[in-house]
Amino acid sequence: MYGKSSYEELWEKALNAVESGQAGFTLKTGDVHTANDLSGLLGAFDQPTPARRKLRPGTRTTVTVTELDTRLRRSKFGSGLRELLEILTGRPVVTTAERREIFTAELTKAGIVDHPWIDSWLDYCQHPRRVQSIEVRVTAQRCAAILARLVLDPSTYPEEHTPLESLADIYTGDSAGLSPRRLVGQLVMRAVSSAHSKPMPTTTYERWLSWLRAGVIMDDRSTWDVFISHAHEDKTAFVRPLATALREAGLRVWYDEYTMVPGDSIRESIDKGIQRSQAGLLVMSPHFFRKFWTKQEVNGLFSVASSQGTGLIPVLHGLDHEEFTRHSPMLADRYAIRSEVGMDAVVDGVLRAMGKHS
Repeated sequence: MYGKSSYEELWEKALNAVESGQAGFTLKTGDVHTANDLSGLLGAFDQPTPARRKLRPGTRTTVTVTELDTRLRRSKFGSGLRELLEILTGRPVVTTAERREIFTAELTKAGIVDHPWIDSWLDYCQHPRRVQSIEVRVTAQRCAAILARLVLDPSTYPEEHTPLESLADIYTGDSAGLSPRRLVGQLVMRAVSSAHSKPMPTTTYERWLSWLRAGVIMDDRSTWDVFISHAHEDKTAFVRPLATALREAGLRVWYDEYTMVPGDSIRESIDKGIQRSQAGLLVMSPHFFRKFWTKQEVNGLFSVASSQGTGLIPVLHGLDHEEFTRHSPMLADRYAIRSEVGMDAVVDGVLRAMGKHS
């Protein structure tokens, strides 16, 4: 009898209340037939003393979870609200507290329960609308297994990067299991973002960068398309707009303001950037040749270029060819892009140098 259409809204709201830990909910009584069924269930026709007044059609009434549970236990059904909801829905009923316990238990097994961001992440995961009750345990297990493989300490630079596809294959059984459209992918990315104090990524580039900080590469190609070596004095007027324009053109750009976070080792970050970039973009200016780091970067790029075939793309900024030749004879035979041709032309030149279409 409890599966009748007159009770549909009642059980839907009761399920939401039980799983969300709410004390009660407001219910619209509907037509005469529905109002009578609800009146009878809630005790309006009890003898000798009714537990409630008879409900009128088209009105609203407040129902508490405790009241509903008590009425069911006293009825011929003989069991409580949770048991009835599980029969009617054909799935387990899992409260927010139980969801949190399940996720916490799996994180504890993985040894990552003590991170400072965990509480806020658990608050998100425990919401009934995030994860279907039947999927809570397997989702928690998969998330914990993946998070245990990631670099979640923002002060630690990843020593190696694991392909994203291999993580998905191992822990979700599906190469698309960590995509932003899949539940586990969404939950793991939220954890990564929280761990590194970053907002949830909204673009492919932002997701790629988030995975990179966590020690994961999204594909088996070079981690970055281009590494930008520049002097700090050229940053505001030219290099920052250039990095932005290259990124908007679809390139994965190693640029300190995009890639490094507070606490990163400068030397380690630069070494990784040089080793894993398809090309080195050298913004050569009078300031460039006076800097310690730019000299180190040029040496590293030359070394990688000779061993891995990494491309070198000179961009002359406030520097004529004679000065360029005097400062860097080894690069003088390479065709250089001049910054005075305009940002669009510089970006187009970089794309052509890398064999990409603008």
